[in-house]
Amino acid sequence: MKLSQLRPEQYPEFYRFNAEIFPTRVSVPDRFRFQILANPLLQDKNAPDVAIVSADDGAIVGQVVLQPIEFHHDGTRARGFMGVDLFVQESARTSRAGGALSFKIVRAYSPFFCVTISAAAEKVFAAVGIRTIGTMRKFLWVRARGLVGLAAAAFGAQARVRPLVAPATLAVGAARFTRATAADVARIAQRPWPGGRLEFDRSPAFLAWRFFGVPDVYATYLLDGDPSCFFVVRAAARRGLSVVSLVDYRTAPERPEAFGAILRAVKQLARAGGFDGVATASSVGAFDAVLKRAWFFEAGSPVPILANLASDPKSLFVTMADADSDLRFDETGPIFG
Repeated sequence: MKLSQLRPEQYPEFYRFNAEIFPTRVSVPDRFRFQILANPLLQDKNAPDVAIVSADDGAIVGQVVLQPIEFHHDGTRARGFMGVDLFVQESARTSRAGGALSFKIVRAYSPFFCVTISAAAEKVFAAVGIRTIGTMRKFLWVRARGLVGLAAAAFGAQARVRPLVAPATLAVGAARFTRATAADVARIAQRPWPGGRLEFDRSPAFLAWRFFGVPDVYATYLLDGDPSCFFVVRAAARRGLSVVSLVDYRTAPERPEAFGAILRAVKQLARAGGFDGVATASSVGAFDAVLKRAWFFEAGSPVPILANLASDPKSLFVTMADADSDLRFDETGPIFG
């Protein structure tokens, strides 16, 4: 067994391995190019942050894929890595492949973060100091028409992904949201939350890559008169329902009530497009309360968030846009492969 960093000449073998372990992905190369190679924080496009374990014949038997990220905590901005697609082939799990990947993470890719993980991998990570520092809760709001979809899903029915109807403006009471272009994200004023809360960066470069790098998938809206408030949606399927997925959002620390306006605007989009409901996620207790008052209910189990920080943050601000959560929780597949 050999531990190494993925090289471009190994991409065909890497694509083969990922097609084998993730058989529902339609196009592994397209997803890799968008999710990893197009990341504006990747320092060398010919040396992506991917650690692999190979057998003597060169066949990959284990991997961990890492995304360079930036995060804010207690007034500082720092760099780190978000781990995705950690996998060791079953035939290699009795070897030291998993441990080798974990030690590689600690040595070369710290601070390290991970959103959701298998129980087996969590035990391996715990041995090298990577521990759970919080959770993200998944929420659903279901329209009356969506109750039929929930009942049908219990018998194996699949939801059809509807086209997202995203108008130029959305009026919600006194609030007005305007749909943004890639150039408009430069106007967003990032306002990290204080009080020991850790949140991941939303620089213009990140927003342009993450939400405009794949055409005609996401719609981004800015709150008029408040450059620190925005939200991002896309069409998706979740639990047999056709939903508008609220993938990302930010409000100013002193104006958390703007989150209620965001929820009303997203519900408006769901009704206009004939969707069954809205899916989103939250790691902030105050936002959980707003979601529940807006008739959202928790769906499934909380998602663990792991890290190897020197000390745990008091709280976390994580959304489905962090790691690959909105890709992973969606049931449609073809949009991102």
